[in-house]
Parts: sequence; structure tokens; C-alpha cells
Amino acid sequence: MADTFLTEEINYKVSVDSILNNITSSTKVILIANALNASDNIGLVVGATQTEVMEDIRELSTGLPWLIPGVGTQQGDLEMALTISHQNGMGIINISRGILYAGNGCMKDIIQSAKNYTERIQDIIWNPVNC
Repeated sequence: MADTFLTEEINYKVSVDSILNNITSSTKVILIANALNASDNIGLVVGATQTEVMEDIRELSTGLPWLIPGVGTQQGDLEMALTISHQNGMGIINISRGILYAGNGCMKDIIQSAKNYTERIQDIIWNPVNC
């Protein structure tokens, strides 16, 4: 015959405020974005300079597209940004200053910088190991 254990019932009362006070602002934004994304028209801006934060955001953001600034002049990690964002859905890498202010600013330098970043992105994305 199985033993019977009696336990004391404990009433837990948790307020929404107590939950919200214990999560980060970025987590709040992600949860709100997920809830409002019924029409698939919401995305997130996720900086490429803090890849640890990108990993955390990926866990919560359930397929939202990302705009990712911070690669280029701000020296965010292009490969990590692409790898993390593509595991989540779609990442749009923004490298405006790294292209616009390349070299001495002449059109030739700008075009060459855009080509260089395009080739780097293609090499990362089309690498069979990453696919």
C-alpha cells in the first residue's frame, strides 16, 4: 500500500508588477513585440556589438526579423551577427558608415567597400557548414 503524504497548502500570490520588475527592459520589449506580431509586421533592432545579448534575444524572439546595426565602424562581429540572426529567422545587416566612409570617401572606395562586405556576407551565409 502506498504511503500518503500530507502537505500544507501554500497560497502564492504573484503580481504582474513583481514579474515585470524582475526582468530586463530588452526582455519586456521582446515579449511585447512577440505579442503584437499577429500580422508578421514587427521586427527588432539588435546591435551586433554584444553577441551575448544577441544569443539571449534569439531565445525569446521566436522568428521576428532583426535589423542589425553595429557591423563595420562599430566593429560588431559580422559572422556572429549573421550566424545568430539566421538561426532565428532573418537578419538584415546594416553597415552604412563602414561603407559610406570607406577609404578617402571617393565613389570608388565606397563601391569597393560595399563589394567587400557583400562578398564577406555571401561567404558566411553560403558556407555549407552554416547551412
